[in-house]
Amino acid sequence: MSSRWQVRGITTAAMLALAVGGGVTLAQAPSAETGTGTSPAASAAGTTSGQSSSQLSKADEKFIHKAAQGGLAEVQLGQLAQQQGGSEAVKQFGERMVTDHQAANQKLQSIAQGLNVQMPTTLSKHDQKELDKLQSLHGEAFDKAYARAMRSDHRKDIREFEHEAKHGKDSDVKQFADSTLPTLKEHLAAAEKLTTSSREASAAEATGR
Repeated sequence: MSSRWQVRGITTAAMLALAVGGGVTLAQAPSAETGTGTSPAASAAGTTSGQSSSQLSKADEKFIHKAAQGGLAEVQLGQLAQQQGGSEAVKQFGERMVTDHQAANQKLQSIAQGLNVQMPTTLSKHDQKELDKLQSLHGEAFDKAYARAMRSDHRKDIREFEHEAKHGKDSDVKQFADSTLPTLKEHLAAAEKLTTSSREASAAEATGR
């Protein structure tokens, strides 16, 4: 009898040991799974890797909008110069404005798309007012007003592009500003020649009278 009870005792102890051991294993399983798949550190790392490494500054975004609107204006004014300009020099200058600013606009559009910035499709109030004024002029009167507008606009553009090239945060936007500056300066020099030619033509006409 004592031997049989002794065997039963051993068997019961063994079952209890297995039950306890299994319970420990089951209790540890979720902990191991948490450590490999859903730990706070892993979640944080995943969130960080999904974020953009840099955020476009308000100043850079404002520059993109202003440069895009200015480019649109130069193209439309250049087209108008080809139609309503009185001199061949003004018409050729207008043609160059269309060609150069369309190319610049395309570069800026590509940069803006990469930065998820929506490009404006309409002129600013200032540019629209300028366009409306020039649409009412033809010949020599158009030439004078257009030359003055181009000189003023390009002086302002150069200041803004120089500021962006020096102080901009986004490397692509800064590079666009810096690489476009030489063309803008050439435009300004040509616009100043147009202004001088218009003044000389007016003086000659006054003297002839």
